[in-house]
Amino acid sequence: MLLFFLAASKISFSQFWQPVGGKMSYVTMAMAEDTVNGTLVVGGGFDTIGTNSYKSIATWNGSVWDSLGSGLNGYVKGLAIFNDTIYAGGTFTKSGNLSRKYFSRWNGASWDSLSFTTGNCDVQALQVYNGRVYVAGGFPEAGGKTVNNVASFDGSSWDSLGSGANNWVTCMTVHNNELYIGGAFDSVGGVIANYIAKWNGASWSAVGTGTNGVVTALGSYNGKLFAGGGFSIAGGIAANYVASWDGSNWQPVGGGMNNAASSFHTSSGKLYAGGSFTIAGGIPANRVAKWDGTNWSALGGGVDNIVNVVTTFQNRLFAGGLFSMADGNVAKYIAQRDLLTSTNYLNVHFDISLYPNPAQDFIRIDSEKKIRSIAILNTYGQIVYSNNELLNKFIIRVENFPNGIYLIRLQDYDNNYINTKLIKND
Repeated sequence: MLLFFLAASKISFSQFWQPVGGKMSYVTMAMAEDTVNGTLVVGGGFDTIGTNSYKSIATWNGSVWDSLGSGLNGYVKGLAIFNDTIYAGGTFTKSGNLSRKYFSRWNGASWDSLSFTTGNCDVQALQVYNGRVYVAGGFPEAGGKTVNNVASFDGSSWDSLGSGANNWVTCMTVHNNELYIGGAFDSVGGVIANYIAKWNGASWSAVGTGTNGVVTALGSYNGKLFAGGGFSIAGGIAANYVASWDGSNWQPVGGGMNNAASSFHTSSGKLYAGGSFTIAGGIPANRVAKWDGTNWSALGGGVDNIVNVVTTFQNRLFAGGLFSMADGNVAKYIAQRDLLTSTNYLNVHFDISLYPNPAQDFIRIDSEKKIRSIAILNTYGQIVYSNNELLNKFIIRVENFPNGIYLIRLQDYDNNYINTKLIKND
C-alpha cells in the first residue's frame, strides 16, 4: 500500500506534466530516440532553449540539452535514426552557411549535404524500413529520379516507390512488416487508395476503401493499424477522427475523438495519441490521451494547444507541439510525464508520508522502508535537491525554494520509483 499526505489528509499517487530543461522558443514537430548515444533527438522550429542557441534541432539526455553543430535554418518535421546516424527532414536549406536542402544527416561531427531535390520541398516524415530511410512529404523528385512525394534512401542513392503518390504524404509507420503511408492523396502507384496505402517492398495496395479525409497519424498497436486524421468515415463506417484496421476491416476506436490526431506511439502495452482533439472516447482529454485496448483515458490535465508528436524516453512520455502550458504549468512547446504501468504500482509495498504539503519552511518524509534516493525537481526539470542516504526519515529545508510546484521522486532499494507533487508557498 502507498500513502501520501496533503497537510493532514491522505492523497493518491500523483503524476503531472513538467517542462523539459528550460523554455523552448517555438514549436516542436519531431522526436526520435537515439539508443546508441542515449539521447532524445528533438526537431522543430525553435531557435533557443533556455538562454542557449539550438537551431531547429537538439538532443536531451535526461538532464541537459546539447546541440548538433550549428543546427539547421528551417523547420525539422521528420527524424529517423539509421545505421547509428541521425537523419532530419523538413523545410531547412542551410546548416550555418552551408547548403543542406530539406534532407540531411548528422555524422557525429557535422551535417552532410545529401543530394535530394532541386525544387521547393517540404519533408513531412521519415521512417526506417527494410534497411532504408523512407522520406515522405511534398516533392516531385529525389536524387534526379521522379518519385512523387515518397522515396527511399539507402545511405548513398535514391529510389522511387513505383510511381509514388498523387498528393502529399504526411505520415508513415511500419505494421506487420509493411510500410503504411497516410496523407492527402487518392492514388498511389496507379492504385486507387483513399488517403492511406501500404507498400510491401515491391508494390502498392489500398487499405480497404480507406477514409473520407486526410490521414495525419499512423501507428501499430496490438496487431492492428491505427489511423488518425480529418475523417469521419473509414471503410464505409462511422469513425470519428480515429480508426483501426485489422487486416480485413476498418473499425471505430472507443467512440473516436472530436478532432484529429497528429501522432501515435506504442509503449508498455498502451497506445499514446497526441493531436488537436480535446475529447477522446467521450471524456475530456486535452490533446493527449491513452488507449489501453478498450478505453481512452486522459493524461492529467493535458496541454493548451496542438500536440504534434508523442514518444517515450527513459520511461517517460514526451509530448511536443504548439502548446505553452501543461497541467497548468508553463511548459513551452515540449513536456514530459512519468510513464507508469500497473507493474509500477504493484511493486510498491510500503507506506510513505509527506508533510506538510503545501510547505513553507520544511517537509518531512517518513517511510516504512528505507529510501535509496530522493530528488526534487522544479518545473524546468532541474534537480534542486538530492539525497542518496539510505534512511527511513528525512527533513528537507525548502524555505529557499521559489514558490511553485515541484516533483518529488523517491527510489526504493528495489529500484521502484515513487513520485508525488509538492507545493511550496509562503
